[in-house]
Amino acid sequence: MTRALPRVFLLPGIGGDEPGLANLRSELADSADFVLVDHPDIDRPSAEIRDFAGIVARAVARIHDVEPSGKVNIAGYSFGAQVAFAAACELQEQGREVGLLALFDSRALSLSVAGRRVSNSDEASGPVRTIADVASRLLIAGGLAEPLRRAIPAVGSVFGKPASLGLRRLLLQNLRGRSLAGHRTGHFDGTIVLFRAGEQHIAGLPHDLGWSAHCAEVRGVELRGGHNSLFRAENLAENAALIRSAIARPLSAGS
Repeated sequence: MTRALPRVFLLPGIGGDEPGLANLRSELADSADFVLVDHPDIDRPSAEIRDFAGIVARAVARIHDVEPSGKVNIAGYSFGAQVAFAAACELQEQGREVGLLALFDSRALSLSVAGRRVSNSDEASGPVRTIADVASRLLIAGGLAEPLRRAIPAVGSVFGKPASLGLRRLLLQNLRGRSLAGHRTGHFDGTIVLFRAGEQHIAGLPHDLGWSAHCAEVRGVELRGGHNSLFRAENLAENAALIRSAIARPLSAGS
């Protein structure tokens, strides 16, 4: 009888389930049964998209639905790592045991370098994207998130799918980013397996990205590439091999 693969609940980044993460799941299909736990998307009200406590509660409920008892394994990328960590803490408080907690290139919210708080962000972008990002932030701050959200289908009809996808990502990025404001990172009574991008565009970041203050132990693994390129074709096979090796032990202990 073939033994079932260990199940891992996977929380995606700020843009949701994107091709790179799907490629990673496919590459690791021999090692784990991934269950995607996505966040409220653009079809939901903006207040729900930027409600971090609600996002975490939704993730925890989904985990309970699929895995009602026993040990659970959780992984998260970027923004999803923040959700994964908070969900793991909540599950522990509820008496559930967390086996694997894997975080992909996400900085603890408490992290500071040279006395300055370091926020989670993508790699540096060009001037056009920067201007669009600032405009999106101003519209959200001005209370126009809902009209902007509802306008996305019309933008696609007039300017094409790439324009609507770009607007969707900007809106999600800024709404979900705002959800972290004021959130206090808890403490996880266990080990974090931290996969850190080898290329960091901010100098002086500690290897643990600030997570040691919030858990019993951090086991760091450096991956090839930057935050946005970890799972691209040129890095996928090598990084998947490193990930497979790093998660094998905690998954086998959790089975």
